[in-house]
Amino acid sequence: MRRKHSSPYQKILLFIIAMGALYGGYFWGSKHNIETRGYLNLHALAEPKALGSFQLLGQNGEPFSNADFDDHWNLVIVGHPHSESSTDQLTLAVQIYNRLADAPDLQKQLQTLFLNLDSENTNRTEVEKFLTHFNPDFLELDGDTENLEIFTREIGATFKITGTGADQRIVHSTSIALIAPDGRLIGLFTGRVDAVSISTDLKTLAEKYKTP
Repeated sequence: MRRKHSSPYQKILLFIIAMGALYGGYFWGSKHNIETRGYLNLHALAEPKALGSFQLLGQNGEPFSNADFDDHWNLVIVGHPHSESSTDQLTLAVQIYNRLADAPDLQKQLQTLFLNLDSENTNRTEVEKFLTHFNPDFLELDGDTENLEIFTREIGATFKITGTGADQRIVHSTSIALIAPDGRLIGLFTGRVDAVSISTDLKTLAEKYKTP
């Protein structure tokens, strides 16, 4: 990992960026009609949101589109391999998967997608090794800055990249987006999250989405 001692100015700048990422999530919630009743942790949109078009790349560099969400419950984690919060979130995703052992069909349907914000400085082999440490079925998504910005806006996430090379800093929101098997955004798992509450919310949603 690329690290240098930060000057007081850099620390202030990083604090401002971090607060911007935090309040970005808050204003996303203010912008939409959020429904929390009936869920332990999920901040659900009153109506699931169809995602606009975007251009991302999948695990092996293949195009990834809206259709790739189909038939899965999709957890989308935003970060990069050198982010401590990304490690925490991916660990949480493993715990969620394990908590669904009593719902094997839902467990099989769950797809965890890691949106890598630092693809310019991390090769696919490195990211694949990073994800395999948690679960070999976890998948990477990446893209250029423009498309990352488009997609993160669509799912209510925020990020900011400053500097280059050894001085590069990436600050990002830590909410986990949930996309339904029909490709629509359901909402965000945000705040103080835990595997028990998220897995319970997923089971509740899976029951709601069952075809009569």
